[in-house]
Amino acid sequence: MSYVVMLLLLLNGAVLLEHAYRFNRLRAPSRASCAAALGLLVLAASAWYVWPALNDTSLELARTELVNRKKQISALDADKARLTSETERLESVATASQAQLVLAVARETQHLAILARDVSQVRRALTTGPNALVADSPADNGGGTLDQLRADVLSLATLRVAAPGAAPSVIPNPGSESALDALKAQLATRMTTPNYDVEIYPDRELIRGRVGRYYVVDLKNAALGVRFFFDGGKYTLARSSQEFRGALNSFVSEILTKFEGRADYALYVRGSADQKPYQGGFEPGAEFRRIAFVRALGGEKYGLEMGERRVDGRVRNVDLPDLRAAFLQKIVTETYPTKPPTILEGAVTPKTDDRDRNVELILYVDW
Repeated sequence: MSYVVMLLLLLNGAVLLEHAYRFNRLRAPSRASCAAALGLLVLAASAWYVWPALNDTSLELARTELVNRKKQISALDADKARLTSETERLESVATASQAQLVLAVARETQHLAILARDVSQVRRALTTGPNALVADSPADNGGGTLDQLRADVLSLATLRVAAPGAAPSVIPNPGSESALDALKAQLATRMTTPNYDVEIYPDRELIRGRVGRYYVVDLKNAALGVRFFFDGGKYTLARSSQEFRGALNSFVSEILTKFEGRADYALYVRGSADQKPYQGGFEPGAEFRRIAFVRALGGEKYGLEMGERRVDGRVRNVDLPDLRAAFLQKIVTETYPTKPPTILEGAVTPKTDDRDRNVELILYVDW
């Protein structure tokens, strides 16, 4: 702005001096003197007032400070972007590590159950038959922890050859064995109760390497006499939780407890969903963001490899089978912590049917 003012003053001074020159040529000395005086006055004023302002360095300093501030802001923005990127990287590493830990725990739990079954089979083979060995103390066939498994393995070292004509030092409880035999005979055909139905699964090796008998357990609403099904897009049974827990408690007390210490068994859960499209959020209190499961091999077969489903908060139809299995796993574990069930990878059926919105409880028994 100062430059414009100075330029205007200089132009005005020059114009006045030009007029003074013209008046002098026109023989008008008084007008020429006035014009010359005014022109010189204007030029003097421009030199006196405007020139110092143009030489003032404060404006240049302000501009320099502004440039420095902009550079600082750019540097802070770069640091912010770098810190944000590093935070996201660390969160990703932590998430991946946690997922790997979940898979490792699930895999080791599966291997521990298989080892417990193998130890039980070896002990049964050594203690039965005409040349059976005898033990000085019974084995703890719980198989639920590494310590129990180690104790069972060490107990094999105590087996010895029975003296001729001597009776085994550990005599099985006839009542327990007869009760287990009676249960086995009862489960040989479809078993129907007000709270649950049990039927034989046609495959003796649903899970690779675990040969035995598998049973599908359908929990029922005793008052209505029907199975529990999920509403469309739902994976919990909040409205029927009391009836559901009552049916589960009946199955645990009437069936599962009879296997404890007498037979090698395991529980599995498998969910399903129909093909009706769905997308929504988590149900309150049941935010299962990571679900570990045994991978399906195809053709209703499962292996030993573990997988994981991650749900980021947006629940889709493909997530519902494993979410329903995770819900049942949670309920069973709370009701019967001695034998937490393992999730088998679920699937979406190729049709729309309310009956496909369910979850199965599968019982495995090594007999």
